[in-house]
Amino acid sequence: MKIKRFIMLTFALLMIVGTVSASLPAFKKETKKPAMQSASAGMGLAAILMLMNFGTTNMANKSKENPGGHKLIGYYGIIDDFTGRPSMSTNPTSDVLAAVLQGSYTPVATKGFVAVYATQRTMKYENDGSGEPDTSGVEGKISFFVPGVDAETLAFARRVRSGKGIFISVLRDGKRRVFGSDDPCWCSGYKDNSGSSIKDRRGHEFELTCEDLIIPMFEGSIPLYGGTTIPAIS
Repeated sequence: MKIKRFIMLTFALLMIVGTVSASLPAFKKETKKPAMQSASAGMGLAAILMLMNFGTTNMANKSKENPGGHKLIGYYGIIDDFTGRPSMSTNPTSDVLAAVLQGSYTPVATKGFVAVYATQRTMKYENDGSGEPDTSGVEGKISFFVPGVDAETLAFARRVRSGKGIFISVLRDGKRRVFGSDDPCWCSGYKDNSGSSIKDRRGHEFELTCEDLIIPMFEGSIPLYGGTTIPAIS
């Protein structure tokens, strides 16, 4: 009986050793594959970054400081207050012409943009690009909070809610984006908030929406109500 038990144990041990040995090559092959895939993916990414140039723009060198946020002042105007407006080039020959409005705003006598103060850290935009085969577009949305409950602010809110508008936002680094450069932007959201505590702020929350091919940049001068002008970006 002892000899028979010894033979059975020895046979079972040999079976276990054989199974483990047979699985080792497959295990080694599988552990090497992810490393090879990672190396291949890394080389592919490097190649893409080297080739990501559009016209004269080098998109591979964009790792400098890139702070978010806006200046505290934006500019709102009504389309009917202008006899002329800048536009996008219909046949752009450079990167700048494909993204920056060309021309200037020509206001009706003494009319123009209104400078709008927005509470710090409340102004932001989120532009949703979408499309289908053979077409694409952007739905631009910008929101901001204007503090205060007074007749002047209420009159401005009424003007924004009912008007066909243009809004120029000024980013922290001075770049300008135009909402309503082609078709006008409209007020898609508005709240007049009193707050419930002495610690709460009160005022008006706005959301403006527009539809365009892109939300373009603008570097020209901005004419204000009353005849003053914000200089062009030099």
